Amino acid sequence: MTKYLKDSKNVNIPPLGRWVWNDKSKKLEFISSYPREESVLTASQTNNNIKELQERAEWLADIFTMNHRGRQRIGSRLSPAHFNAYRSSVLKRQGDRVTIDDVKQVAVGLLQENYLLPVPLRFLELLKSDELDEVLITLLLYLSCFFIHKTLKNKSVPTAVLSEHQMMVEAWAKKEMAQKKLAVCYFRLMMDLKREQHRPYHKRQISSNRREWLLHACLYSFFCYVAWVTFGRRDLKDIQEEVGRLLYSDSFNMAVKNMTDGDSGTTSNGSVETGAAHSKMRHNSPLKQSTSQRHPLLSSIVNQRSPLMVSLLPSPKEQSPHLFLGSRARNQIPLKAEYCDTKALMEQLDQQLASVRFGILGKSLDRFSHSTLIPYGQQKPFMRIRTRK
Repeated sequence: MTKYLKDSKNVNIPPLGRWVWNDKSKKLEFISSYPREESVLTASQTNNNIKELQERAEWLADIFTMNHRGRQRIGSRLSPAHFNAYRSSVLKRQGDRVTIDDVKQVAVGLLQENYLLPVPLRFLELLKSDELDEVLITLLLYLSCFFIHKTLKNKSVPTAVLSEHQMMVEAWAKKEMAQKKLAVCYFRLMMDLKREQHRPYHKRQISSNRREWLLHACLYSFFCYVAWVTFGRRDLKDIQEEVGRLLYSDSFNMAVKNMTDGDSGTTSNGSVETGAAHSKMRHNSPLKQSTSQRHPLLSSIVNQRSPLMVSLLPSPKEQSPHLFLGSRARNQIPLKAEYCDTKALMEQLDQQLASVRFGILGKSLDRFSHSTLIPYGQQKPFMRIRTRK
């Protein structure tokens, strides 16, 4: 009897609550009797996702700012006074509805609070440019299509096979068309940065390249924060993975994935671990050692391009993949955009872009805290992160 009493101490107590049917999702949902504890768990997960976002940005910046002497100093960087002045100017001219400028100032606040890398002065100029606004709006358009497509894919029991399949095809087509729109706006912004870099006063090309990649890492984090705030501070992990997939090639994304999964030997600040500790870990695991030696060919890495570049300038193989597959693989290709009314879908996307209504954009500003854009009454689940020193 005492044995069973001892074992019962290790039994987990089931959470208290009730199950209710959600007519919208057609699923049973559990409502906890302790919502406060769930909010703490949600805040903890959010903190972990933001820390992972910071580690990704640090890793991407470290690749291009490290040499045999370590990370170089960047002379010109934004100070807290620059960030505060920008945020104050936006808060003074707020209107009745949430705009992209409101979301940008909140994203700048998150960047100031959590971002540890130096932010080049060029970033402040980009914040005030129309080209960056176009990139952000098309990015939000793409992510809205991405989430719709993902929701349809995750549906376990479709109500009607033909209608669900048609919705999937249209969602995929809209996502692809939105990606092309994003590619045009993004590379227009990148071309402006390149023109600025090659002006006569840029005497030190190496230092200029270093600042450029620090700016890219900063933009990556900023894009993620803008999308996260716009879509109600949800799905940050999905956002950062999808934005990273769009902006970088497969080699970078796989390396970052290995870094976050703990397979590449990373330190606490996200930089790649080197030296005796890493070699010792490899020797202790023969399977990991043999797997790590299978590096991709250099030619395949050099020829890799980001999905945005592929959608803007596809190669013949990327534009017509069915021509380069075997007969069995060709028969397995699902129905794609040619079975949709692409003209009507493009008109829908143009209307969405013109309305600029994604997530909280366009909603009444009185419903939100002006400095954080968190709905009133929901501030507690979103705890602040203590920045590392």
